Amino acid sequence: MREYSDKEIIECLRDRQGYVVRYHFDKYLPMIRLMVSQLGGSVEDAKDIFRMG
Repeated sequence: MREYSDKEIIECLRDRQGYVVRYHFDKYLPMIRLMVSQLGGSVEDAKDIFRMG
């Protein structure tokens, strides 16, 4: 997976480039899923964190 600099991420978000959102989803979902499951939540609860922002 390609890494993006903070500047690239900000520019992509400003330009509404959806792939940078997918990059964050792919990069951070495993960690968020683990934390949510340790607190009694489900995989869907973890995905909701990204959907709800």
